[in-house]
Amino acid sequence: MQGWAGAFPDSRTEITGLYAGDDFVDLEFTGRGTHEGVLKTPMGEVPPTSRSVEVHFCEVYRTRDGKIASGHTYFDAATGMAQLGLMPAPRQTGT
Repeated sequence: MQGWAGAFPDSRTEITGLYAGDDFVDLEFTGRGTHEGVLKTPMGEVPPTSRSVEVHFCEVYRTRDGKIASGHTYFDAATGMAQLGLMPAPRQTGT
């Protein structure tokens, strides 16, 4: 999250779903911000574009004995990269 905050200093999030059970917590949220800082990616650094983005995230946590045992974050990187002008927009499919 530090990388996101550095690249999008005006970033904000909106929780869109929260699900919990005896051994899990799943959190869905939307991150929004303006790309004003360097974005570090596995393919290298992306200089600021001054473009706004809206990216959907999901964090999945497994718990054991009341503590987080594992966690994973998934997000819509393709749409985010398209919003930054780094690739074509992904095709939308009907649901």
